[in-house]
Amino acid sequence: MKTKTLLLDTLPSWYRLSWNASQNALQIHIAEAYIAALPPIPDNSPLRIFAEKKVSGDLFASYSLDLTAKQFGFNGSVRRLDATDPKTGFVSFSVALPRVHTSTGMACQECGGTGESDDHRCFHCNGFKLEMKYDWYGAYSITESLQLLFWLLDIRLEAEMHTEVPQLFTLHLCAERSMHGSSMGGHLGKDALKMLRCVIASGKERCVNVERRITEALTQSWQHMMAKCDYDNHNLRVEIREDANLFITCPGDAAGVYTVNENWRASYDKGCDISCHNMDNPTQALACLAGLAVFSEELEKEWLLWNE
Repeated sequence: MKTKTLLLDTLPSWYRLSWNASQNALQIHIAEAYIAALPPIPDNSPLRIFAEKKVSGDLFASYSLDLTAKQFGFNGSVRRLDATDPKTGFVSFSVALPRVHTSTGMACQECGGTGESDDHRCFHCNGFKLEMKYDWYGAYSITESLQLLFWLLDIRLEAEMHTEVPQLFTLHLCAERSMHGSSMGGHLGKDALKMLRCVIASGKERCVNVERRITEALTQSWQHMMAKCDYDNHNLRVEIREDANLFITCPGDAAGVYTVNENWRASYDKGCDISCHNMDNPTQALACLAGLAVFSEELEKEWLLWNE
């Protein structure tokens, strides 16, 4: 029997993403049938060994690999919401984005709390007037938890799942404290690529609206985590190209996430890879995930429109 793959086949959805703008939260929705079919994670599993190593090294206080529990990942970073949606059969999990770049409450020593230096915005505090600090602990706790979650969701199960929208893409995420330590990638399914082509075929206005929605999530998530800095805005960009490729750019050294669709022919019925460039810290990964979540929402809309 032929093994079906996301790149070549239509698969029922076992997880999807969405963005909750009112709560600055990434949401992961997982099919209840998938959770029920997941076998227990054995003690000698690489997944559990990885998690145990993180906890024993005093990086985190606790962890959970149980998707039926109220919390998943390190330090309860992924929170299971109460009810299963009876219409879709999906269980929702919420990840509240952390504040990474915050004030100490003390006046900036460089500008004396004026926000200006030599008639220009203070370079040290960027006009915030306060001493600023970075707290990466919560951000790494989240990305390392999502790394575990995406590993778990990469397990192919023989579960009966019937969903209105097919699986659109799969992701994996690196979470290390080093250069390229927040790299991410995955696969964009053949149905998702087909819907992206439909968005493009709908005309420039539709593409611009999708780009705008993704940019709003990208910008909101970044500014929530890193504080609002005007000079970051030009690095928060989204582009849907006519060759059916998506590019999401975030602040950094040409940092971002993109699709690798190398065949422009609409008749080419195959998905493509998702890749990234210079993703060095967790805020870059989390902001791009917020953008991908909105991209997922727009592809779902397109699928439902074309399959009414």
